[in-house]
Amino acid sequence: MRRNEQLHRLARQGSGGPVAARQPIRIRGFALLTRLRQQSSRGAVGERYSQQGGLDWARRLELVSVLLASVATVIGLWYSNAQVREQLNLTRQELGVSKESQITDRYTKAVETLGNDSLDVRLGGIYALQRIMEDSPRDHPTIANVLSTYVRTRAAKPAKEGPEIPPDVQAALRVVAGRNVGLDRDFVPNLSGARLSGLELRLGTDRDQDGEWENGAEFEGAILSDSDLSRAHLGMWNLSRADLQRARLVEAKLFSARLSYARLTEANLSGANMRHAELHGVSLTKADLSGADLSCTNLDRADLQGAKLTGADLMNAHLTDAHVDVAQLRAALINSKTVLSVELARDPAIRTRIQQVEKERGVPLPCSVGQQDP
Repeated sequence: MRRNEQLHRLARQGSGGPVAARQPIRIRGFALLTRLRQQSSRGAVGERYSQQGGLDWARRLELVSVLLASVATVIGLWYSNAQVREQLNLTRQELGVSKESQITDRYTKAVETLGNDSLDVRLGGIYALQRIMEDSPRDHPTIANVLSTYVRTRAAKPAKEGPEIPPDVQAALRVVAGRNVGLDRDFVPNLSGARLSGLELRLGTDRDQDGEWENGAEFEGAILSDSDLSRAHLGMWNLSRADLQRARLVEAKLFSARLSYARLTEANLSGANMRHAELHGVSLTKADLSGADLSCTNLDRADLQGAKLTGADLMNAHLTDAHVDVAQLRAALINSKTVLSVELARDPAIRTRIQQVEKERGVPLPCSVGQQDP
């Protein structure tokens, strides 16, 4: 209807005036149709733009609503997660406090049992302390110190009857010897003056070919001065830097033991089996080593000044830079495999002694595990 009215209006305008009168009718009709198409196109575009604009705003509102809902959900989840984490932390703290309280109670009760007259009760307390050591690394050195003190106190005097070393002392010493040294911190075993003759700790499940337990005890830096370890089975033990001054180690089994830089001043090691022991830098001044087996040992830089070596077996031993004199070596058993300083090796008296020993003992055998004495 609107298009017809526009057509009539344009037709009337086109029919007026002298110029219009001269234009051909066909040209005027074409111009009229062109203008109508242009106006019609503009109207359609406007309608589409309006419609599209309406749709864009609706979509925008919808997206904004979804976005706001998502943000609210994320915030809610974050807040809930924070609350859960806080609650978990509180629970952990409460559990930690409860666990520490339980460990403290267990420790107190276990220590109290150590003074009981009953052997079984004391053994139970020792094993309870061992379990606490496993459960609480923080208390490891404290318990190790308590048990060391227990051994030192209970073994201060020889047993009047029964076994040489009471079972409870053996048990406490086994816990100390088999502890996790990585948790020791500043703990140093102090067993000075303890009477532990004939000691044999079973720290492993298998024995070696010498009949000793394969797992050696850890007593590095331990204080064992004035202790009695006669006939004790100390093979494979780690006694590096230990204080063994004036200790009694008569006929002790120390083969393959680690004694580097240990202090054995005035110690009695007569008849001890120290074959294959590591004795680098050890102090043996004024020690009694008569009849001791020191074959295949490493005595480099060892201090043997004033030590008694009568009948000591030093065959195949290394004494490089060791503080020892000709008189001491002449009293010992040495062979061509005994490693000495250049000065001592060239001494005529030493050469004579080597020839004498090899004539009596035969050709020296190489050091090997298979040659160890039982």
